[in-house]
Amino acid sequence: MAILGVIWGIVLVIIGALIVAFLGFAGMYFGVFVAIFGASFSAIYISLGVLEFITAWGLLRGKGWAWSLAVTLSLIWIVLCLLWIRSSYVIIAGAAIIIYYLYRPHVKAFFGKGGTYTPPATPQTPPAPPPPPPQQIVQQTPICSRCGKPLTYIEQYGRWYCYTDQRYE
Repeated sequence: MAILGVIWGIVLVIIGALIVAFLGFAGMYFGVFVAIFGASFSAIYISLGVLEFITAWGLLRGKGWAWSLAVTLSLIWIVLCLLWIRSSYVIIAGAAIIIYYLYRPHVKAFFGKGGTYTPPATPQTPPAPPPPPPQQIVQQTPICSRCGKPLTYIEQYGRWYCYTDQRYE
């Protein structure tokens, strides 16, 4: 957020300097009133740009006064955009987002403007039950239908064999 303040401060100072240059030049042709109007108008932009720089520095350092100044400047920008530049919905939305962010509990706590921030407790899920023990598959050896003795599996033929009767089943 402080980076946005620095960028916005640079933009405001450049706009103020351009207004001084343009209206000062126009004042030579249109009179002193235009030059005075341009100088006062650009002074507003340059002073707001300098305030943005100071606010950005304070925000980077976590100063409480910077929080107050950032909220105030955001409100000023909303009012100025509503009065002068009616088509600046982006600036109004940006200032509203900044105000919303500055009023978040953890941000207010960082700047010393609210109580200490405690993050919301995460619900504790009960531990998962242990997995059931693996079932041992006991494969019973088939028995011969004639003699009743156990059969032997012969893999080569894929069949059960009785050595007593000497036959496959």
